[in-house]
Amino acid sequence: MFELEDTHRAFESAVRSWCERELAPAVPAMEGGEVLPYPLLKRFARELGIAEVLAASAERRLAKLRRGATPASEPQPTRDGDGEGSGLGGDPLLTSVLFKEICRISPGFGMVLMATLGCGMTILARGSADLIERYALPILRFEKIGAWALTEPEAGSDAF
Repeated sequence: MFELEDTHRAFESAVRSWCERELAPAVPAMEGGEVLPYPLLKRFARELGIAEVLAASAERRLAKLRRGATPASEPQPTRDGDGEGSGLGGDPLLTSVLFKEICRISPGFGMVLMATLGCGMTILARGSADLIERYALPILRFEKIGAWALTEPEAGSDAF
């Protein structure tokens, strides 16, 4: 049977506690359109250290690009132990734990976080040093909120 490691359990507990204490009371107002989720999202990322972890990963990637690597020549990040990768701090399981706990309380808030991270992480993975500095860093520090859109020729936003 699969079981979380101690690090994952501690993170799960911290996220669950924050979500029950801070997110749950705000859900009715957010879903009712009375308040926007962005100030709470920024606070969430700051208080749980998520913004710090993501910004550190972005800074490392930015340093590599400034030393001469190009986005196309640089291998895509993997879980290599240096905090870069496809998940929070290079650990996809931490990201899964994060979203599981958020979505227990508010799937809508989870989607806001997913859009922000998807935007910032895509720029981080594929962007030039200038794009990372100008757009990804402020998004991954949660100074700005990221968004994404999809459009296809002949289909608009319905790619199917």
